Amino acid sequence: MNGQLPENTIPFTYNPDRPECAPDMAGIFVTKNIPNMDGVTTHEGYNIMLQVDVRYLADRPEDMYQARIWSKNELLVTVPAWKYDMLHNRDVMADAIESRMSAAAGCLQDGIDNGIHWFMEEQNSQRAMITSGAHRQLKHILVKFGDDVCLSVKEVHPLTISDDETKIPPMGFQFSQQHRMWPTSTNVGHTVIFVVIDKNIHPSKRGKA
Repeated sequence: MNGQLPENTIPFTYNPDRPECAPDMAGIFVTKNIPNMDGVTTHEGYNIMLQVDVRYLADRPEDMYQARIWSKNELLVTVPAWKYDMLHNRDVMADAIESRMSAAAGCLQDGIDNGIHWFMEEQNSQRAMITSGAHRQLKHILVKFGDDVCLSVKEVHPLTISDDETKIPPMGFQFSQQHRMWPTSTNVGHTVIFVVIDKNIHPSKRGKA
C-alpha cells in the first residue's frame, strides 16, 4: 500500500466485460501478449487508456495524467478534476451559453461561477500547505481489480534502480480524422496508455527451450 489515499479519490470496481465504464477514462482493456523486457516472455494484463487535453500537458505534464499501482490489485489513476475550458475559458463558455439559451443563461453561468469561486478560494488557501496532486485540481480513480489479480510493471517497462516500481510509465499517441459533419475540419485526439501485467497469470514463452 502507498499510505493514505489523496483527496478527491473515487472508488471504482473494474468489470472486464464493461471496459467502457471506467470513469474519466476511454477504457480499461484486457490485453494479451504484452512483451517482457527479455524479448521472449509475454504476459497478460491491462491497458488503461485516457483521452487527454494537451493544454493541460503544456501546463503541468509531470502530474496531470498518471497511473500507479496502489496495492496488489488496485490502480490509482490521476486526471484533471476540471475540464480545461471550465477554468481557463470562462467568458467564451458564457457567451456560448447565452447564445443558445438566453432565458436561462444568467442562472446557469452564476451556478458555474459560484462552484469555481469555491474551488479557487480553497485552492489558494491550501496551496502552501499541501503537496502537488493532493488538492482539488486533480481527481483520482481507485480502480479495484479481482482479488486474484497481482499487478506489476517492472517486467514490461525499462526501469532503473531508482525508479518507483509502482508508477506506470505513460505511452502517448496522436490521431486525426476528417470531421463527419464539417468535411473541411479535422478532429485531432491525444491519448495516453498505461500498461500493467497480472503476475498471477502464467506468462508465455516463445522460441526454442
